[in-house]
Amino acid sequence: MKKIYSIVITYNGEQWVDKCFKSLINSDVSNHHILAIDNGSTDNTLELIRHNYPTVEIIETGQNLGFGKANNLGMRKAIDLSADYIFLLNQDAYVKENTISQLVFYAEKHSEYSILSPMQYYNNTTLDFKFKNYFSRGKLNQDGIVDVKFVNAAIWLFRASDLKQYGLFHESFTHYGEDQELCQRLILNKRLIGIVNNIKGFHEREQQDKNPNKTEIIKRTEINILLRLAYVHKKPLIGLLKLSKYLLLNYGNYDFKRFRFSKKIKVISYCIPLYLRTKNNHIVKRTII
Repeated sequence: MKKIYSIVITYNGEQWVDKCFKSLINSDVSNHHILAIDNGSTDNTLELIRHNYPTVEIIETGQNLGFGKANNLGMRKAIDLSADYIFLLNQDAYVKENTISQLVFYAEKHSEYSILSPMQYYNNTTLDFKFKNYFSRGKLNQDGIVDVKFVNAAIWLFRASDLKQYGLFHESFTHYGEDQELCQRLILNKRLIGIVNNIKGFHEREQQDKNPNKTEIIKRTEINILLRLAYVHKKPLIGLLKLSKYLLLNYGNYDFKRFRFSKKIKVISYCIPLYLRTKNNHIVKRTII
């Protein structure tokens, strides 16, 4: 019987606790363990989980570690406890009773996939607005799996053996970008990422992007540079070309073209030391016998 660990990162999410954790508790999957990694909530999130879902194990970080680093804590624990699969679920997401079991069924049939996601809906009939874009760029194969280069980490089933081999989330990313980098790393290692088009999950986030302020534009710039630095690590020549194109040709999200070149150099001078300091933190250390 496969051992499955579900991991939810919580942060001031009391409005979502019931939908999220009730859906995990009610999942029709055996040998299922649920971890809540709390990033320093100051509302009633922890009290609600403890009172209503006592079987959920809580790890309190005492601070906001960000999405990737907090998930890494949970994934390391799951791997240490011999998990076969790790299921990541956002606190503002929930699943149907058979979502996890069906994803595991497809994962067992198709060992070439590192990550499988269900269809991510906002409500019963409407796809999540960003997920719709990821899905539309994919290619449907004959087994009902849509092959994609990226799908957001709101609802992921991950093969634990691949985490051990290819690493966890890169900890240079605090919030956003960590799932892109991990997908990029897997693709470069010839692994597959898929969306199963007959399985449903729900992601109840706001269904539009806000106009970014200057701080958010700089943050997105840092993410784009870090993604290219990660590419350099795997394929140096192509990665350097991608990074140069980004810096010189104003290629990027939001309004990066407004940045003076001196500002771009300032941002990259921040990103390179950050990347180097954290470049090995995602590696799952193996015990040598």
